[in-house]
Amino acid sequence: MKYDLMIIGAGPAGYTLAASAAAAGLSVLVFEKSKLGGTCLNRGCIPTKTYLAITDLLPSCKKFLDAGLKYEDLSFDLAALLKYKDDVVTRLQTQIEALFKAHKVEVIAAEAKLISGHEIEASGQVYKGERIVIAAGGKPTVPAVFAEAYKNSKRIVTSDELLDLEAGDYFKSEMKRVAIIGGGIIGVEFAQIFSNLGAEVSLFEAMPRLLMRMDSDISKTLERNFKLAKIKVEKNVQVLDLLDEGEEVQIHYQKQKANATVETKAFDLVLIAIGRRSEVESVLG
Repeated sequence: MKYDLMIIGAGPAGYTLAASAAAAGLSVLVFEKSKLGGTCLNRGCIPTKTYLAITDLLPSCKKFLDAGLKYEDLSFDLAALLKYKDDVVTRLQTQIEALFKAHKVEVIAAEAKLISGHEIEASGQVYKGERIVIAAGGKPTVPAVFAEAYKNSKRIVTSDELLDLEAGDYFKSEMKRVAIIGGGIIGVEFAQIFSNLGAEVSLFEAMPRLLMRMDSDISKTLERNFKLAKIKVEKNVQVLDLLDEGEEVQIHYQKQKANATVETKAFDLVLIAIGRRSEVESVLG
């Protein structure tokens, strides 16, 4: 069978296009090597916003103690928090499945390789289509200087590991000192989440302010809020290397100015959050 449209990737771009094309009468085949919903649903926007929505409640409640709010031992049940996030993700995945079923979109749960302008190979079989769209999404960027340490350490992670279904160990109470490398959207969200969970958080950013791609007023407000939350922000710094010492990870860094000295700090967990890069190369046969 030759499909009217084949799509590699079932993230927000892929699944919305698939449903729209199928609703317009095209025969559509979607390839997804992981889970429906892509990065946004499984390892991005939805999980982080869920964590933020729940963990923000505790500091919000504490603000009203002087106003008469009373509670005993208000804390987080970590297992319940993780399950709640997983339930939110699963519910939305089910909605995508229903959307595909309603529009008769076919799905191949396998890694896809583009082998020509009209052919895709998956699980040893070749599929043909009139048009092909690559919507493969992205993956975390790990700089070469951190690559070896990241590969060999369970204490050095990216957002993919933190948002995995089995990520509970990363949020346990013994992770009291958390370092985040990168002050973009991913970095600042996790800084807030870990701070809400009671960790001491330090954020390292190479640029002169957080969220450089956004309006400076947003950065100023965020940095002010982080100061109130006792989240330490190191701007204009270069992280030189990461060293896993078993029970902790040492970060060596220095200010980006003349004659700056190299400083060292130790952490229980280090998150590399300097951005994401395209997965398009992985689908080129």
